[in-house]
Amino acid sequence: MLPFEPPAQDDQSGNRQRDAGSDQYVSNSLQDGNAGASELSGPRIAQVDQHIAMYEAMSINHELEQRAVASARAIAFVHFDMTSPKNNIVEALVHQGDLIKIDRGLYVLIESDEDQRRYSGRIVEGPFFDPDVLKRDSTPVQFIILHQGQGKRLSLPEYHGRIHIELLGEEVNGLLYPTTRRPRPASPVFAYQSSMMSDMLHLRGNILLGQLDTYKDVFVHIDGENKEYLPRNVLTVGTVGSGKSNTDQVLIEETLAANYAQIVVDPEGEYTLMDKPVETAGVQEMLALYGRAPRGVPHLTVYRPPLCGSKRADAVEFSVPFDSLSPELIAEITDMNETQGMRFTFLYEQAIAVMRKEGQGPAQIIGEEEEANLSRGYPGITLDFLLDILNQEFAHHEYKREEESAEKGKKSKGAAKSDDTSDEAKKVLPSSEVNFYCRVHRLKPLIEDQHDASSYGALRKKLRELRSTRLFDRHDAPKLDMVRLSEPGHLTIIDMSDCDDREVKNIIIADLLARMYRYKMDLDEKTNKQRRVMLTIEEAHGFVSRENKGKMEQTLSQLQRIARRGRKRWLILHFVTQSPQHLPSELFELANNKIIHQTTGTENLRVLKLAAGTINEGIWDEVPSLGIGRAIVVSSQYPHPIMVRIRPAASQRNYTL
Repeated sequence: MLPFEPPAQDDQSGNRQRDAGSDQYVSNSLQDGNAGASELSGPRIAQVDQHIAMYEAMSINHELEQRAVASARAIAFVHFDMTSPKNNIVEALVHQGDLIKIDRGLYVLIESDEDQRRYSGRIVEGPFFDPDVLKRDSTPVQFIILHQGQGKRLSLPEYHGRIHIELLGEEVNGLLYPTTRRPRPASPVFAYQSSMMSDMLHLRGNILLGQLDTYKDVFVHIDGENKEYLPRNVLTVGTVGSGKSNTDQVLIEETLAANYAQIVVDPEGEYTLMDKPVETAGVQEMLALYGRAPRGVPHLTVYRPPLCGSKRADAVEFSVPFDSLSPELIAEITDMNETQGMRFTFLYEQAIAVMRKEGQGPAQIIGEEEEANLSRGYPGITLDFLLDILNQEFAHHEYKREEESAEKGKKSKGAAKSDDTSDEAKKVLPSSEVNFYCRVHRLKPLIEDQHDASSYGALRKKLRELRSTRLFDRHDAPKLDMVRLSEPGHLTIIDMSDCDDREVKNIIIADLLARMYRYKMDLDEKTNKQRRVMLTIEEAHGFVSRENKGKMEQTLSQLQRIARRGRKRWLILHFVTQSPQHLPSELFELANNKIIHQTTGTENLRVLKLAAGTINEGIWDEVPSLGIGRAIVVSSQYPHPIMVRIRPAASQRNYTL
């Protein structure tokens, strides 16, 4: 706004007049006061002294002066709205000399002086460049651009930058609130000082992730002591080579340092060398920026499944207690069809009846609060016991068949009908029949005809295949000890790199989840916090996927219960995948904390968009090209999704192709 008014048409005297509405002098003419002069008389001599005196006599608008001084620090100014504006996006123009101060991800303060409001925002797109006067597609501009190089250097026309700013809220008394307004045009845009970022974005905590993108002196932490943040489950996604494994390793290192226990289901054996310091050239200098140094984790134990090797010679072989999993869960994981699943349930119930008659196991297995929330197998039941019952059933069925055949043979030879009671009394039963469990415990046999024999025969074959894995109830390979696995600062790696059997992998994961959950359920609040556990499942889409979730209802239901109730007891699930499109939507809902690395593929991006909530489109556009180590972090700790450069891991990783 100019501090003077234009000259009146009928005033050619050149005299200064006092404006009726203000104390400011205004200029009535730019010509001198010579009498008889004409407007068309040609150039006139400027009355410099006269105009200087006029401006000196004008009263000073201190408010305008203060705003002008303050605006000198601005890096941009809000522009008028675009053709298709969005409520949460404003466009701002940047002077050519200030373009060096612009970075995507920079947090800014917008002071809307006209309505006395302050807005916080983040640059999400730009800077884009436009000529000041000429149009970008004009002939002179195109000529200048096309004739650069080839031994020539033409001067560019003056230009400016355009940026798009995402409005994060309105600042009132130092607090950020949702806004229903927008800053006015020409509002100055200021860069926040980096010293304000930690408090403004709630970046403090005891678990260091890395640097806030575009800020070399602002570090991003998660508060591992606050139950509202980290105990909520975590999802990490990213394509191969995006830095996803490094992020997992950093999270492992930092949680261990915060006295969490870490359990990692490692399908490739990547993390089996984490007790050794990283040896990659140049990493020491990079770690120093974060106050870290190359260092292996102090307490590491590597376990391997039965009949599987490991990348570590000191890996400990383990087995799984068959009774830790419900029969429904076992039927799902082993891909039993409907008939096999039904027969397996009958067999399981028959085995329970035998154990009860023999005084084994508890009086009841259903009805307790814990059982209602997370079903388990019948205590003490084993796979060998089920197969023994089936073997007795088949022996009895074969004996009956032979007896019936012999009886038919006698009748066909015209043998006289003998007294049944007398024959029965004289008949000597084989030991298999004498000790047949149904005869001993007065139970009805499972196999009564050939149809039953055929169905149970298929089931016996599947159970024998399961026994051949040597996975269950081994005296020479004890089960995993939940007390040992939950020790503060202890890292447990389940090395699956030599295990190609999907069923074995999934049984191990299901057992680990179920028994750790039950162990944590039995602890009081104080002990639970002392024994905080993060359980990382790499390649989570292999455990339960969107495609087979209809066949994995029990598995998914168990996972949901553990995820929802476990976090209240400091049991955190960490799902890791490079194929988010294959994960069931239920898993996205369970993970309140999300770390999104570079991800490609239309379907992958679509499901992530639905799961991650309100992430600006400009930021989403960067996801396919984030590069190594950059990630979008979504957490209830932060007021909005933030971009982070994850620090390098301090321990060694066993790189795999």
